[in-house]
Amino acid sequence: MKVRKPVVPKPLKIRKQEHKIWTCRKCLEEFEARRDLTEHMKIYHPDDSSDQHTFKYDEEQDLYTCNTCSAEFQTKEEVIEHITKIHEEFYTCEICKQTSNKAYNFAVHLKTHTSDENYTCPLCSYGTPRRTCLQTHINRVHYHKFYYTCPTCGKGFNDSVIFKEHNNEHLGIKPFVCVVCKKGIRLFPVYANSSN
Repeated sequence: MKVRKPVVPKPLKIRKQEHKIWTCRKCLEEFEARRDLTEHMKIYHPDDSSDQHTFKYDEEQDLYTCNTCSAEFQTKEEVIEHITKIHEEFYTCEICKQTSNKAYNFAVHLKTHTSDENYTCPLCSYGTPRRTCLQTHINRVHYHKFYYTCPTCGKGFNDSVIFKEHNNEHLGIKPFVCVVCKKGIRLFPVYANSSN
């Protein structure tokens, strides 16, 4: 007969809860509470509609560029007319005939007619249970829109940390150091994957 040792429970590890910082995707101001960020958005960015085709202005070339297809225009009016005629679509619900000119709003509406757990992109077959993921997908994949755009080179980012680290390239700063070779590195992900 085998004698089993009594099972002694391991002491619980008390995890220190990390303090989350909420960052405004428009102006990069940081907040300690989500409600403060929400209030900030209502006051300082009330007309933010992130589910739209957008454009940017290049001061050096004096051109407006469509963020969706990279077409270039001399005036702001021309690029807005281009976006309206070429990229904006109206979506009509086949069940209740409600219309929307925003892909995200249309996808959220369609979910009211189904028991499916996923929100489905009306522009492709992508599906996700999270509305925010659908919003990011539509902006990144279909509209080529990013939450953060580098004012120096125009490169777009959806992650605020990578966006902030990207600025190191323009400043020539290499804040990370390889523990093996002591080489300075600008971006943390490169450092994490570095084997040289």
